[in-house]
Amino acid sequence: MRNALQRIRGACGGRRTRSEAEPHSAASRPLQAGRHAMKVKGGRLDFLAPHLLRSQLLRPGFVSLSLRMGFAQQMPAWARLQFTNAGVSPEDLDRVLGRISGLTSWADEWESLGRAHEQAGRDALALGRPNDAARRFLTASAAYNFAQYVIFLDHERKRALHEACVRAYAQAAPLLRPPATPFEVPYRRHTMRGFLRVPPGRRPAPVVVLFHGTNAVKEELHWWSEALLERGLATII
Repeated sequence: MRNALQRIRGACGGRRTRSEAEPHSAASRPLQAGRHAMKVKGGRLDFLAPHLLRSQLLRPGFVSLSLRMGFAQQMPAWARLQFTNAGVSPEDLDRVLGRISGLTSWADEWESLGRAHEQAGRDALALGRPNDAARRFLTASAAYNFAQYVIFLDHERKRALHEACVRAYAQAAPLLRPPATPFEVPYRRHTMRGFLRVPPGRRPAPVVVLFHGTNAVKEELHWWSEALLERGLATII
């Protein structure tokens, strides 16, 4: 790497900086320490990678090209975490990604998975299996949300998938332990909707209000809510 950098600098013809001229000076040591302070897991910023990919590379042209080149099938382990952490099983994930070859098939395959799990949730509920039904509805909600990720211009379909995501989560809400109680808050000319979950135990319980970013939905925060509830904290999403 050092030789490569020297060749690049030589080709550019740039003059040496003070830090290059004095590599062992005191001025260079804080910078080196800062570099080490930034390292995570063997020198890679793995923790930030999914967020950087999502915020910087989620563009129609880039995503379309990546999917046509087989990125879905070659997705690295850290990128798969956002799907499995949302309740999608590794088996479902492999099956969906294996069928994706472009923007259209991405949306179609994830929507198909969402429909299958939503129907399975209704079937489980009819058979008196609320825990299984809740799990199925949560997976359906996540699948619908992932389906709309790469829809950039078809606003009607994007909205329909978002509504399906919200609908599936609402079906899971009363089946959760503790249940997620829906509420509405008027805000200007709109109505903000959310869910309150309160853990068993002491009252009043401290409450954590969870907010999502502009490219996310409140239903994605379910698993953060689960972790906080285990620690005795009520949550609002």
